[in-house]
Amino acid sequence: MIMKRKITFMIIMILTLSMVTSFTPRVHAQRETIKIGAIGPLAIPTGVDMQHGAELAVAQINAGDGVDVAGTAYDFELLLETTSGSTGIPDAATGQASITKLAGDGAVAMLGGFRTEVVATMQFVMNVTGIPFLGVGSTSPIITEYFYRVGPVNGTTLARNLIALYGTFLVAAPHNITDVVVVREDAVWTEAISAAVKGALEGLFGMTVDTATVDAIPEGASGSDVAAAMSAIDSANYDAILPLFSAPVGQRVSEQWAALGLNEDLYLAGINVAAQDSDYLEDTGDAAIGEITLLAAPPDQNPTSTSAAFKTAYEAEYGELPTYTAFAAFDAVMILKDAIERAGSFASADIHAVLPDTDYKGVSATIRFTSESSAGQVASASVPDTLKPFNNTVAHDLYTTSTIGVSGFPFNQPYFAQWFADGSQGAIWAGTSTGYKSAEAPSYAPESDDGFLPGFEGIFVAFAIGTFVVLRKRKN
Repeated sequence: MIMKRKITFMIIMILTLSMVTSFTPRVHAQRETIKIGAIGPLAIPTGVDMQHGAELAVAQINAGDGVDVAGTAYDFELLLETTSGSTGIPDAATGQASITKLAGDGAVAMLGGFRTEVVATMQFVMNVTGIPFLGVGSTSPIITEYFYRVGPVNGTTLARNLIALYGTFLVAAPHNITDVVVVREDAVWTEAISAAVKGALEGLFGMTVDTATVDAIPEGASGSDVAAAMSAIDSANYDAILPLFSAPVGQRVSEQWAALGLNEDLYLAGINVAAQDSDYLEDTGDAAIGEITLLAAPPDQNPTSTSAAFKTAYEAEYGELPTYTAFAAFDAVMILKDAIERAGSFASADIHAVLPDTDYKGVSATIRFTSESSAGQVASASVPDTLKPFNNTVAHDLYTTSTIGVSGFPFNQPYFAQWFADGSQGAIWAGTSTGYKSAEAPSYAPESDDGFLPGFEGIFVAFAIGTFVVLRKRKN
């Protein structure tokens, strides 16, 4: 019996080491290179994580067999450019100049992008150059056939995720949330999502969603600015705060939630990219205890068989766990390798020709792209008329668990995770609460004698239609 246990232990150790070492770079002879570009807000964490994810993938490929192009091995050469303006926040003019530079420097394909306003402008350059671009970090509507979304999901799907979280989970006992106030950053992507969530939760679930009390918060707002904005929230009138933040200012929202004592009464549950960082609890001085945010892969969850090894390698290299832009950037580089090898060429046109047929099991999800008219994209309502889709553009969006005709794992599945007092962050809900940690309520959570938890699958079509109707009205 002891011998069997030893053998079993050795097998487990060998398998674990093989998974980790598959992400560990090795040294090899010099090969010719294929230039690919990565572009994002390198002055803020989301951009840095994108850079790290892409660099880790390139290092793994180059340390291995490289990219096989019709029998010849090449290395990837990663060209980096920023979209950060003078304040560090993504800037449309900087983004347009940077993507133009990458094209001039010989990048045959690109990845990255962050912030709808910036990416929408960059897509004009994509459309002119014909260089395929794998979207990492933006919910931007797709206005050119050369844009392929890898992550996150589009704005419409993000809205559906939030509607499902509140309408099927937080509305039920023991949470019993019925009155919500939205606190969002002053950015285009939050406008349509805020309207969609309000329309669906009020129209389908009888909840009250206040989108007017707290003014949109500028991305560069100070702690006192955020405190002033959030002081308008009367905890007697609400059960929860729904945040919509992608910029670092989201950390100030978490801090003021605690400083103003709102964490004693109100849930803080929504999208706060800053709260994905593995050091966030320490960074906020424990102010984020209890906060719930959307995550690509919480520390205690592995969406695919390669997720755990990726997390281990990333943490070993950079000293922290990866956020969603790191996951998506790593997958984007691997998808480019796969496309080039299938095409037998690294010409931009040849890469573009095979990308629509991508079926790749990544570290974040199994990734496939839709091919549909972008004119039908609901999310296009969130940009000005000057940035609406080009005529007859085919949108290569990301298949998800909620894409019509597609269901079930392993396509992109949203997780919502909570920060706990013991310093951990764990998944509490992902379409179901079964198998996840129990969500902890604020000190004085609303009480009710009963609760209602409709089946997720049963109400999906209803809230999807509700989201569509709200955004279509906004478009018109």
